[in-house]
Amino acid sequence: MPYTIISPSMFKTVPWKNGKGSTLEIAINDGATLDKFDWRLSMAEVTENGPFSDFSGYQRNLILIKGNGLTLTHDDKQIDNLNQYLAFATFDGASKTVATLHDEAITDFNLITATGAYTADVATYSEPSSIEENVADIHFIYGLSDPLEVSIGTETEMPELQPRHLLKITGTKGETLTVSGANFIVLGLTENS
Repeated sequence: MPYTIISPSMFKTVPWKNGKGSTLEIAINDGATLDKFDWRLSMAEVTENGPFSDFSGYQRNLILIKGNGLTLTHDDKQIDNLNQYLAFATFDGASKTVATLHDEAITDFNLITATGAYTADVATYSEPSSIEENVADIHFIYGLSDPLEVSIGTETEMPELQPRHLLKITGTKGETLTVSGANFIVLGLTENS
C-alpha cells in the first residue's frame, strides 16, 4: 500500500504571494510550483489583520490550530468566524479575503486545491475519537498533539503516526480508513473526472 510519512524536517518555508509573511509548506503535488499546483498543504502564522493572498482558480480550506481565532471576510459579504480550536472555513481563493484576529496571533493549517482538479473533504477531531471512512484518491492525516493509530482495511498495519507528522495515503481508494486518537485532521481528495 503506498503511503508516505512526511516529517517536520521535510517541511519548507516559502514566502506568501502577497509578501506579508511566510508559510510552512508541508506537501505539494509532484512537479508543482507555488503558481501552479493541483493541491498544497501548509501552515502559517497570522500575526496581524490584513488581506489574504489571491489564489484565483483555487479552493481554500483553512483550519485554526492555535490561537483565539480570527474572522475571515470574503468580498465584503460572506463571513467565517473561526473561534475555536480546529474550526475551519472553505472559500474561493479568488475572493478578496481579509483576516481580523480576535485577540492575538494564530496558526492555521491550509489545504488549497485547484478548482476542477480535486474535491476536498475536511474533517477535524479535537476529542478522543475512532473514525472510519472510505479512502479517497489521496488521503492525508495530520496529528497535532497525540500519536495516532491508523489502519487501512483489515490487513494493513501502519506505524504509529507521531504528532506534527503528515501521513499521505494513495492507491487504496474504497478501502476503509480507520484513525484513532485526538487532535487530528483528516483530508480526503477525490479527483474530478
